[in-house]
Amino acid sequence: MKIRFISALSDPYYDYVRDGKKTWEIRLKKGGWENVTPGDAVLLFRHGGRGEFIVVEIIERREFKGIAEALESVGVQNAIPQAQSVSEALSEYRRFYSEEKERKLGVVALRVRTVTEYDGEIHKDLLLKYLPHLKDECSK
Repeated sequence: MKIRFISALSDPYYDYVRDGKKTWEIRLKKGGWENVTPGDAVLLFRHGGRGEFIVVEIIERREFKGIAEALESVGVQNAIPQAQSVSEALSEYRRFYSEEKERKLGVVALRVRTVTEYDGEIHKDLLLKYLPHLKDECSK
């Protein structure tokens, strides 16, 4: 399995994905997420963490015009485990995405399966791109 993409997950979502409680990742179609397809592996790191990585396999991909539509399709708690309703989950997404960007870009919902916690090496150029706080360590 080849890692095709690297991204961050904020708390508590990193733990939810790692533990299998969050089985759908909903993102705007930008920043590389628009190119992720079933069979791809994605390396996720804990936002603000250090050295915590998990690998997920993309099992299924669905495209939507908006987040609410995606939540209704995949199930609220499969995307935001602590939410009890679409409106509650949508308010959580608004911390990250504006309605304007959502309408402009569209949404991709990706069903994920945690494969492993990552214990291998990552090429230093990828680390420098996605984890700039490791710059000093990678240049050694």
